[in-house]
Amino acid sequence: VMVMKFSFGGAHQWTVLRGGSGNEYAYSLKVDSSDAIIVGGTSDSTDLDSQSNAGGNDVMVMKFSFGGAHQWTVLRGGSGNEYAYSLKVDSSDAIIVGGTSDSTDLDSQSNAGGNDVMVMKFS
Repeated sequence: VMVMKFSFGGAHQWTVLRGGSGNEYAYSLKVDSSDAIIVGGTSDSTDLDSQSNAGGNDVMVMKFSFGGAHQWTVLRGGSGNEYAYSLKVDSSDAIIVGGTSDSTDLDSQSNAGGNDVMVMKFS
């Protein structure tokens, strides 16, 4: 994952690269009420920030401080593939992720076949 910050005038302020041995894809980025940066995406790494990958691609959520310091990473998924394409931070700073899943064992939910719509909330 790559996160870069620029000033209003376009001057580069900092860059952060973070990842594991596999592939990480950031599809969405939001700023919460404390100006922390929340990144949502997908990872197939088995060693990303000491998180366990459940199989295939898992939902990945990362939080960085306003200055770019990594605060935490969460991977969540089932035995198949989960893709987090959209992310929103609500008024209480809970994180809501939308995407797709083809797993049959994601958080005790049943898959109707193929890729199903997936919504997750992190607080």
